[in-house]
Amino acid sequence: QLGAGYHDDLKPRDAVDLVRKRQESVMLTEQVKFLNVDFVYTMFVREGKVVYSQASLSDEQLADKTYDFYLQPSDVPKSDPVVIEALKTQTTQFDTAVDEQYGYLRSAIVPITSPGGFSYVACADINAASVDAAVRQATLRALAVGAVVLVFALAISIWLGSLIANPIQRLIGILRQSLTTGSGDLTVTLPVESRDEIGQLAENFNSFMANLRGMLVTVRDDALSLTSGMDRISEMANKLASDADRQSEMAASTA
Repeated sequence: QLGAGYHDDLKPRDAVDLVRKRQESVMLTEQVKFLNVDFVYTMFVREGKVVYSQASLSDEQLADKTYDFYLQPSDVPKSDPVVIEALKTQTTQFDTAVDEQYGYLRSAIVPITSPGGFSYVACADINAASVDAAVRQATLRALAVGAVVLVFALAISIWLGSLIANPIQRLIGILRQSLTTGSGDLTVTLPVESRDEIGQLAENFNSFMANLRGMLVTVRDDALSLTSGMDRISEMANKLASDADRQSEMAASTA
């Protein structure tokens, strides 16, 4: 609002219209309301001292029709080192200060170089209590969102866990009931309810049980065949023994 070249033509106080400078301060004060800050002002360093080039007004200063800031020395000397550091390093600085006149403020000090090469800082102050309240509110909001996300993630993990564990528990129950109760039911099959790893496990188990049943049937058939052969051999041996006894009796009677 002061113009890009304002600081390239800073005339002494006794060489300017101070009423006009007062009007500039009033104009800045009106702009503060739209910026949602407490104060705005510009400063520079002259002969090692921090000096205002222009500033908005507090309510008390606004009531004093003769009060202005043009080329007035800093009235918050505890913040001067931060201003000097910003100009020296050409980096934005932040400061928090408590002043009897202005209260508890948090400041942003931004270094600027005018078109003519003049270095100054543009500053904005905001009530630090409102900043702290906003930070607390944002922190609480972040914690609330984090808690909701955590609960949601926990619910998802429980749901996924049950989705995986329940089919496995059912498989274990079927196996325990069918294979470990002493009945040895080899005709048991597991239900294939999905095409995932659980379904593949059930399919592989069913294939294994089918192969095992086939092997047992083969063993049973071979055992039956062996038993039948042993019966025939035993019958033949008995017949040979009977024939031998008759021949022995015939030989004895002939003699």
